[in-house]
Amino acid sequence: EGADFSEANLGGANFSGANLSRAVFKGAQLWSANLTDADLSGAFFEGGSLSTKNGVGDVLPANFSGANLDGATLNFAGVNARKVNFAGVNLEGADFSEANLGGANFSGASLRGVNLKGANIKDANTAGVRWV
Repeated sequence: EGADFSEANLGGANFSGANLSRAVFKGAQLWSANLTDADLSGAFFEGGSLSTKNGVGDVLPANFSGANLDGATLNFAGVNARKVNFAGVNLEGADFSEANLGGANFSGASLRGVNLKGANIKDANTAGVRWV
């Protein structure tokens, strides 16, 4: 709780079910990180990377499925979030402007007030998304 992961390379980290409330992830590299069912309430995200490619071109996305992001600051403007799993997550008010969200999974997520200006959402799954 309240941990500072600023600028940390957390690629491949397993935070499944962890209490990361009020944690700071400014500039953190979270590609291939497992945040499934983690408590990220009040956490602060700015910049960093949520997805990357390995040497053979495979995409290694983070998994936020079922994570609690209530009250979190989500400034993902310009980040690479290709194929990231946000299924069922409350992303209200998040800034994804100019982000690469190609193939991301937003099924059942709340995207109320999300900024997608200039974002790449090609092939993103938006089934059951709550926009308002």
